[in-house]
Amino acid sequence: MAPAGHAQGAAPRNLPGHQALAMLQSASRELRELDVGSSVDRVPLSELTPMRFATEYVQRNKPVIITGAIEAWPALRLWGERYLTAHPAAELEVTVDVTPNGRGDAITAAADPATGALDRWFVTPHERRMRLPEFFRLMRETRARERRQKPGEMPREVPYMQHQNSNLTEELAALLADIAPGLPWAEEVFGGPPEATNLWIGDARSTTSFHKDHYENLYAVIRGTKVFTLLPPCDAFRMYLERCPAASYLPRCEVPPGAQWREVSPEPGRAPGAAGRHGEQGAAEEAVAAGQDEAAADERRLVAVLQDPGYEVLWSAVDTSVHDPAVRRAQPLFYGPQPGPAGAAQGGARGRGTAGAESEEGSSDGETDAWDAAGGAPLIAEVGPGDLFYLPSIWYHQVDQREGGGPSGRGGGRGQHRERRRPAGEGAAHGRGKAAGCGEEREEEEEEEEDYVIAVNFWYDMKYDNHYASFRLVERLATALGLAQEPPQRDHLGEGGE
Repeated sequence: MAPAGHAQGAAPRNLPGHQALAMLQSASRELRELDVGSSVDRVPLSELTPMRFATEYVQRNKPVIITGAIEAWPALRLWGERYLTAHPAAELEVTVDVTPNGRGDAITAAADPATGALDRWFVTPHERRMRLPEFFRLMRETRARERRQKPGEMPREVPYMQHQNSNLTEELAALLADIAPGLPWAEEVFGGPPEATNLWIGDARSTTSFHKDHYENLYAVIRGTKVFTLLPPCDAFRMYLERCPAASYLPRCEVPPGAQWREVSPEPGRAPGAAGRHGEQGAAEEAVAAGQDEAAADERRLVAVLQDPGYEVLWSAVDTSVHDPAVRRAQPLFYGPQPGPAGAAQGGARGRGTAGAESEEGSSDGETDAWDAAGGAPLIAEVGPGDLFYLPSIWYHQVDQREGGGPSGRGGGRGQHRERRRPAGEGAAHGRGKAAGCGEEREEEEEEEEDYVIAVNFWYDMKYDNHYASFRLVERLATALGLAQEPPQRDHLGEGGE
């Protein structure tokens, strides 16, 4: 007997790929129209009961910025470099991730040192153990060194405290009293305490590449602003998932004998080349001037080192902080159709560049049409000091950040105000001039307190429910349509390298 709804003896029809893609894009547009909208809600905690949070946001897998949720935390008034380096926790060692370009856990162009041939590797940061005073000193010194150089002229070191091993509870537990009473209402909703509590300290040079988490996330921002570029789970087909060999950064002098390694560019989105080698020479000359050995300085540069042969990671190749028109034309599923090389103006989705910032010329009908053709524009969540951001599980997100705002000045990024992010390497020098006379010392003191972004991130277990089943269906369709590469065989539950 034929199944209901099927003609007797009829076989299922083959669906053309372009029709399947059109259906996926239509579903993305419908989600924006019927549910998530075009912006992220901002709700005061005083108006958000645990029941409302659970029903309107968690159960619907919908992000929200919650204001007033961490007003009672001492950290919001206390945490800064001077406080943290004087705290007893400053005597403890922490894990710090270091990269040459501010991109850890990201697909990176890697050049063979002998032939110059380019590969694409997924590279994780170099991990170093140090105390908090050493970490803050490394942040200041590396930025000061970059301000003396032109972009790409020297190997960079970008430190970022982002090690996701529940580092606040495992490495800096002495600071936990500063985030009391925590988030008891969230624990009520999620059914218990967080699985991990992570402390993030960095600056505008670092960007977290597009990825998804198999956790429910709450981000509490203490200083600075984190800017999330978001795509819902139904947009997984737009992420250009690419399978790459897994590598990690190491100083050249620590590369094991016989290991495969590659040069990388200090500029995100750029392939290493002649400029990079010139930069290494410049760095070596600077080291010699400081009385150091030229060869040793060159050998300390960070290079990408291949891990176990055959080990691969499936990761998104999209990076909105890279403004190369050719790259954006090659990713129309994300950015929408872009004008060709002959087009004088950058149309399409140009205005949603780094951190979701609009272009200086503003948006246009062409931009809106391009986003609509792709399935919809990303949502942008700007999370400033004192804000708490709920990021639902399996949402793809890229995270940029900017300094400014903290215990001495709680502004800097609150609300939906958008700013053009400073280019990497511009750092603290941008927009700062010193006052004359006795004002110099005071401004330098304030500069040190404002030059980083601090956040606490809580992970709660996600539920593998209908949301996850729908997400996996979109992922599998994207693979079947050739929009994403096949996941590695060892890729458990589609997690890739997460």
